[in-house]
Amino acid sequence: MNLSSSTPPQTLDEGSPDNNGSFLYLTNRDAWTVAVLAAVWLLLLLSNRQSAANSERIPGTLALQPEQAGLRIEINHASMAEFRLLEGIGPALAQRIIDDRDERGPFQSVDDLQRVKGIGPKLVQKNRQWIKRADVSGK
Repeated sequence: MNLSSSTPPQTLDEGSPDNNGSFLYLTNRDAWTVAVLAAVWLLLLLSNRQSAANSERIPGTLALQPEQAGLRIEINHASMAEFRLLEGIGPALAQRIIDDRDERGPFQSVDDLQRVKGIGPKLVQKNRQWIKRADVSGK
């Protein structure tokens, strides 16, 4: 048995119909289209993920932060959704504020928020410009 052969092994050259430079039976144009669409999809996915991470909001509420909406939250009448617009206040802390207000009466000043467990001077100071206190006498 002669293992050496005078004919070289067959290879596909670049111009043959079996090897036209395509990937997964896609033409170069189709491959570029798929690549561009995949890149756009990835960018949209990452931007949506980033905005979702920055937005801890209750479904059905405004996606705006207080500074974007141009509003100030009145602490003696605010709902849980309104408190959640403030930086550093999630659902549990918002509920504690409302429970404290219901049990101990209205807040006499913005600094009175510190009587709620979990709220310190730094959190009050960070949100002071977005918080107001209406006259508790109802005037």
